[in-house]
Amino acid sequence: MIYQVRFSGRQKPTGALSPAKAGSGFLLATLPRAALRSTSFRYACPGLNSAASFAGSLNGFESKAVWFALILLLTLVGQGCSHGINSGTRGLPALSTPPMAVTSSADVVKVHAADVSIAAGGQADATVTLSISPGYHINANPATYPYLIATEVKITPAPDGPCVRMGKAVYPVAVSKQFAFEKKPLAVYEGEAVINIPLHLPVPKEGGCYGYLIKGAHDSLPIEMRVQACDDEKCYPPATLNSTISLTVQ
Repeated sequence: MIYQVRFSGRQKPTGALSPAKAGSGFLLATLPRAALRSTSFRYACPGLNSAASFAGSLNGFESKAVWFALILLLTLVGQGCSHGINSGTRGLPALSTPPMAVTSSADVVKVHAADVSIAAGGQADATVTLSISPGYHINANPATYPYLIATEVKITPAPDGPCVRMGKAVYPVAVSKQFAFEKKPLAVYEGEAVINIPLHLPVPKEGGCYGYLIKGAHDSLPIEMRVQACDDEKCYPPATLNSTISLTVQ
């Protein structure tokens, strides 16, 4: 198809455009050429960028004619193009994170042990925190049934290391919940479960130890946490979580 641009009473096919009459140049002079250079227009309708570059490469009357045609095209489709892109993106579905694959209780339960300061011959509580992922729980201590694996913490100091004695761990109050795989409610922990472990640091006069920690000494106590995690429908293989209590003697 051959387009014609009318600037006076005469028309000629594209490639032989008529010179504009005197006085008709005011229209082209006032056209907003910067519109084609605007960032919003380039992003909304990138297909017109090459046309604008072509128009800028022409000289004289041919350049003015092409600019005039581009302005008309911009007026007709510029706003619609931008609207179409915006409306299209609003209809796209939001991306979602795929569910985590759980193969062991260690995938959904994490353990953290706080540092402890204790005086020689004195006592202090070590605090161990279990963080349980949302949608999961672990069996309480004591567990509701003997066949369920209860949450249990152990400190395992080196046999030939300094002596630190551990009292009976104090477990948090359980939550009673009903699940599809059991007829009766179970005692469980959800969210965070904080376990306190009484520690006693012996001195030489107490005897019975291979070595003793004195003021200013530092030691690390390895701990093991046995847990079994479940969701609302099933339980996962139990896991032993390892951590360390950093001990400082005051």
